[in-house]
Amino acid sequence: MVEPTNASLSFNEVLPPESIQEKAKADMQKRMKEKVVSPVFKLQAVNRAAHQKRVDQEAVRVAAAAERKAMRKAAARLKLEAARMAVAVEQQKRIDISVRRLAKKAALRKATGILNLKSARNDAAAAQQKFIEERIASMHLGQ
Repeated sequence: MVEPTNASLSFNEVLPPESIQEKAKADMQKRMKEKVVSPVFKLQAVNRAAHQKRVDQEAVRVAAAAERKAMRKAAARLKLEAARMAVAVEQQKRIDISVRRLAKKAALRKATGILNLKSARNDAAAAQQKFIEERIASMHLGQ
C-alpha cells in the first residue's frame, strides 16, 4: 500500500466508491476546462452573447416605451377628467346663479303679490265702506 501524502491522491490508493466517483468527476471537469476550444466555437459564443445582449436591450427599450405610453395615457385620462370636473363646476356655478336669480324673482313676485293682495283688500274694504256710507247717506236723504 502506498502511504498517503499531502499530494493529490492517485487511483492506486484504496478509496471508497463515492470518493472515486467524485474524483473522476473532478478530473473530467478539470480536463473540460483545460480543453482547447476552437476559434469557431469562441466566435459563436461571442455572437450568441452579443445577440442576447441586443435582445435584452431591445426588451428593455420596448418595456420603457410601453411604460411611457401608459404614463401618457394615464396623464391624458387625468387631464380629461380634470377638464370634465372644471366644466361640471362651472356649470354648477351657472346653475346656482340661475337658481338664485329665479329665487329672487319668485320672492319679489310673492312679495309683490302679497302687497298687491293687501292693497286690493284695502281698496275693496275702502270701496265697501264708501258704498255703505253712500247707502246710509241716501237713506237719510230719502226720509
